[in-house]
Amino acid sequence: EIQCEQPNNSLYTFTGNLLTQNQTLPLGPNQILLRGCNLRNTEYIVGAVVFTGHETKVMMNAMNVPSKRSTLEKKLDKVIATLFGVLLTMCLIGAIGSAIFVNESYYYLQLGNNVESDQFNPGNRLLVFVLSIFTLITLYSPIIPISLYVSI
Repeated sequence: EIQCEQPNNSLYTFTGNLLTQNQTLPLGPNQILLRGCNLRNTEYIVGAVVFTGHETKVMMNAMNVPSKRSTLEKKLDKVIATLFGVLLTMCLIGAIGSAIFVNESYYYLQLGNNVESDQFNPGNRLLVFVLSIFTLITLYSPIIPISLYVSI
């Protein structure tokens, strides 16, 4: 039977005991082979697997791979996020203005003539606001240079 410490990320320490029928043998860092090690100049060894999978010392010691993104890509992401915020701000301002100023008093636009329930009604300011948002997003969307982002 082998009694040893719980899995940890320390590659240079190991404490444990090998219990046989009549004696207890101490185990230390010199008596272990870590995952991925190559054994040379030795004909054979007798061993037992103590931990497997993600519970090995090597796997627990492995660090997360850092993101390999250039500084230019990071700055470009910030610029695109800023442009997206500007786009939404412009659309909100335009839609609010549209909801305020489009009403039935502009007779020459003939907005309120023969209004049915499924058509545009300038008296319904919420409908004007929502339709203006979608219209302005469509009109202002070229502000965000998606083609530039894809080409890099």
